[in-house]
Amino acid sequence: MTRRCFATPRTWRSRSRRGSSSPSAGASGKSVEDQLVERQQLDAVTRCVTYLEDKRRNLIEERYYKDRPMDEIAAELGISPERARRWQREALEKLEKLLEAEGIWDKRSGT
Repeated sequence: MTRRCFATPRTWRSRSRRGSSSPSAGASGKSVEDQLVERQQLDAVTRCVTYLEDKRRNLIEERYYKDRPMDEIAAELGISPERARRWQREALEKLEKLLEAEGIWDKRSGT
């Protein structure tokens, strides 16, 4: 399985629970700078998702923002689960390129 080159909204939710032991961290456990960077990244991903084709954007929103199973999404769209996974892969690849263009993601460094 290919590792995705950027954090998805699902991983952001899990990372936000981890917190930090830094003395300069706020109530969420993160420094103000870290919170600002994370917010900018989330805004960039949200903005880039709007550039996807409607069908792929809907699939990404259902899968990552609403955390629905791929089989349910495929059935709702009237396509096979394999085709839904292909659309997902294509959408994530396009998002990678868009985020690289925005300067949010550097594929070489993985950040």
